[in-house]
Amino acid sequence: MSVTSLVPGLPALAPWRAAGLVSEADEALVRVLLDAAGVDAHVTPEVPLALALAIRAARLGHVCLTLSTVAQDAIREAGIEADEADDGGDDDYPAPGDAATALPWPHPHAWRAALAASPLVAVVGADALMATAVRPLVLEGDRLYLARLWHDERQVAERLRALAQRHALTMVTGGPGSGKTTRIARQLVAGMKDHPGDAPPTVTLTAPTGKAAARMGEALRLALAREGADPALQERLRASHPVTLHTLLGARPDSDQRWTRHAANPLACDLLVIDELSMVSLSLLARTLDALPDAAQLMLVGDPDQLASVAAGTVLADLVRGASANPTLRAGHTHLTGSHRFTPDAGIGALAAAINGNRADEAVALLKAGDAQVHWVNPGATWRGALPAAVLERLVAQARAVAAHAAAGDGVAALAELHRLRTLCAHRAGPSGASTVNAAVDRALRLPFGDAWPVGRPVLVTRNNRALGVANGDLGVVVHADEGRRVAFPATEGVRRLAPARLEAVDTVHAMTIHKAQGSEFDEVVVVLPPEGSPLLSRELLYTAITRARQRVTVVATEGAVRAAVGRAVARGSGLAERLAER
Repeated sequence: MSVTSLVPGLPALAPWRAAGLVSEADEALVRVLLDAAGVDAHVTPEVPLALALAIRAARLGHVCLTLSTVAQDAIREAGIEADEADDGGDDDYPAPGDAATALPWPHPHAWRAALAASPLVAVVGADALMATAVRPLVLEGDRLYLARLWHDERQVAERLRALAQRHALTMVTGGPGSGKTTRIARQLVAGMKDHPGDAPPTVTLTAPTGKAAARMGEALRLALAREGADPALQERLRASHPVTLHTLLGARPDSDQRWTRHAANPLACDLLVIDELSMVSLSLLARTLDALPDAAQLMLVGDPDQLASVAAGTVLADLVRGASANPTLRAGHTHLTGSHRFTPDAGIGALAAAINGNRADEAVALLKAGDAQVHWVNPGATWRGALPAAVLERLVAQARAVAAHAAAGDGVAALAELHRLRTLCAHRAGPSGASTVNAAVDRALRLPFGDAWPVGRPVLVTRNNRALGVANGDLGVVVHADEGRRVAFPATEGVRRLAPARLEAVDTVHAMTIHKAQGSEFDEVVVVLPPEGSPLLSRELLYTAITRARQRVTVVATEGAVRAAVGRAVARGSGLAERLAER
């Protein structure tokens, strides 16, 4: 019996619970909130349903619900949570919304009226803003928020507009290889020239993940050298390594004060540069802006077409949309086109453009034609997700090549082989998921039973460890060494080796999810899409996957899956773009 099942259920939510739109945990939290507010739990569904759906929406990445479309939105998304929790035992992907279509959804007008009358809901324009501090929901027009997300969205919009007003906000967006890092380097060089002498501006570099922060530092060092930066600037950059946003803000999950950096204890910097902003959640950006000194400048960098944060919000895409309607924000926005990595009219570049442009016919035609950069493995319309034999054989061959180098103690060669080819999956579990592919490769390798650290095992770090100097997303490989087995990781020169027992959070990674690959790039990638019924298929997912490749991409997917992905853009509930557009 789960802990949440000890909390009595709510009869008003029973139909939505049966349809899979309200979880046991959601229902338990709603019951606790109703009891704390002294609200009768045996009521009509408007308020408890709104609470449950707002909690669920945040889990699915939404900042808010739109009451006039909440039923359609929930029906469209009905399969996502089941899809993410798929244990791989069922080859059929769920048909979204079959049970949800017949639910007794409240009428939007009656729903808004019931919410406005509830002590659990603060109504913007009718209640004092301070009232939202003790009410879990905020109703603003047709949008319904969890109170903390409403506060975060409002804070982010106000601070970014204020930065833009004093010309302290710069946004640089563009795809892979478009020159974003070079633009950062030029701004740093210009900042040094504007502040000659012994007091140059203090620059802080950060990114949402350890892997992205490390790549930012490496790329920026090369860009500064190309730009002929002052040696003092290059030395300062070498001395101050980019860090994750959580590290920068001093995250303290074991304390009531979660962050050590905030408005009362701001960051010590004149310019803050945040790379890979598409991966940053609304709440994390709000905490960062709260800790930004009043006189500091902010530079936001990223690709708005990539996958958004796994937490709530699509801040970079919202920023771009808001800036298009606000001249003050637009003045600080530079969107870089073209690519130094891909040619725009062929190969990966052309395929990426077709995907972003919602041109499914063109994307399919490019895949069918193929070229030196693009290859398509189409398993046929009846395919249910199992990796095609020829693709599996290629992965096994790569695993054996990695293992051969690792057995010889050559960590450099083993890691080079590991980075030469990456297999990326939309799912963790299920027939075409990363866990399933990893298990299939391990079976083919016939590894010794019970050996947790076989030589040649490729591993992915899943949690930052500053003491060891490894970051979430780092790839390593188990190698033979004189002192025993060690896990080799890339280093500035050669590799560095760590004892396996010191690594607390790693996964085997013959294949990895597309989300885990964000912020990384490889010579070649194999992209495995699920069948077209999967609700995880999206334009952003496919674009992010293929643009991890520098030289070649192989897409394993049915034509229906490709068309479904290209035709479906991620739609998250948010009011940030509209707030940013205000003048």
